[in-house]
Amino acid sequence: MASHRTKTKAKREELRTLLIGTAKGGFALEAPRARRAWTLRGPFQFGARTHDFRADPRESGFGTWLMCSAGGHLGPTIYRSRDAGRSWKEA
Repeated sequence: MASHRTKTKAKREELRTLLIGTAKGGFALEAPRARRAWTLRGPFQFGARTHDFRADPRESGFGTWLMCSAGGHLGPTIYRSRDAGRSWKEA
């Protein structure tokens, strides 16, 4: 399944991002500082129950995301994205 991505003109540091874990994977809602229009991105790790999804607060810009998911035969897995959800690897 393809990701729902809408281009935004705001820089990553200017975006307000809400990371959401669901039974169908992780999603990110993003909006510029004024929060008048939101953009939905995801699902990340489609089909994996996402129990925890957060940005690493040690980084300015919060470009590193960590997601704890469980699905299928792999069991619980922690995934890391260092580019705000564009690519993922097991942590």
